[in-house]
Amino acid sequence: MTVSIVVCDGDELARRAMGQVVADHGFEVVAEATMAVEAVRLCQAYRADAVILGNELQGLSGLEVVAELEAEGVRVILVSNDDEALDRARAAGAFLAVGRGDLEMLERAMAAMGEASSTEDRRSGVDRRRGIDRRVRNDWTKVTRERRVGVDRRQAERRASAALDQAQALSA
Repeated sequence: MTVSIVVCDGDELARRAMGQVVADHGFEVVAEATMAVEAVRLCQAYRADAVILGNELQGLSGLEVVAELEAEGVRVILVSNDDEALDRARAAGAFLAVGRGDLEMLERAMAAMGEASSTEDRRSGVDRRRGIDRRVRNDWTKVTRERRVGVDRRQAERRASAALDQAQALSA
């Protein structure tokens, strides 16, 4: 039986990078969410085994739903820049707490998830890739860099789209 995981982060690039790490370890990303409330609903709907949850989300933070998800039997891997939030997540019962941008730690978290699931389900032999995919590392690093300098990539994309729309309108 494949471990089903919901990936939740407000940034599409971060979700894609985390989803790639999940897939590299032989797990299945059943859904993606942008808000904590949405992640809780998707975990319930898909009966997910685990969730990788960013802490910095719109509305409720990831930390605010850790206890609820753990009570439902969903393993929570919380990802955050804030060391205090990581400590509070561990205290709330999170399976693991990982620093944002620490791809090696996320890799270890997935390996721990695999070990925990293989002890519960004796069918092991999940095909795992060794090493870290360079593209995922670059995407994850880019997310961290953008957040540090405050770059909003989506805003630049919207401007480019608006400029393209104006150019098409003028040429018509």
